[in-house]
Amino acid sequence: MEEEKQQVKKKQVRLFWGVLLIQFALLATHLGEFWPSSIYPMFSQAGRTWTRSMVQDVSAENEANLWTVHYSHEKLLGNQFPIDEVGINQNDVANYIQKIEQWDQPTQKNMRDLFISKLKERKLLLYQVNGSLDEEDNVILKYTPLLLMQENNTTLNPSMQ
Repeated sequence: MEEEKQQVKKKQVRLFWGVLLIQFALLATHLGEFWPSSIYPMFSQAGRTWTRSMVQDVSAENEANLWTVHYSHEKLLGNQFPIDEVGINQNDVANYIQKIEQWDQPTQKNMRDLFISKLKERKLLLYQVNGSLDEEDNVILKYTPLLLMQENNTTLNPSMQ
């Protein structure tokens, strides 16, 4: 009877270490994002800089004034363009622009192709919006124009070339 208890205890210990080893392996290969050890970004990343995207319809604006970085939504040129109107999620665009290191011609074309159905006689300006907190926990927003998309061409912000 005592021997059976020891064998069961050994199996339990081996099972525990096996599960723990698998958990560590999954955490190591998924950058800490494996349930149930997920870091829940909505809580763990509070106060960190974040990035979103925004598109403005600047059809009626002078191109020379488009490339100014703004820190207020009210100062942006044109009217906000509803991204969901082209059937894409704003978070997908934000994720895409956040990961782009080099805005080469194919990358620019790929972004324009997302909006191509709405570019007829229209100019859309893609912004990268960075948000952060200052020392007093006030939100600071920075609107950086990235890409001017038109039906037949795309123009990258001159400061990024």
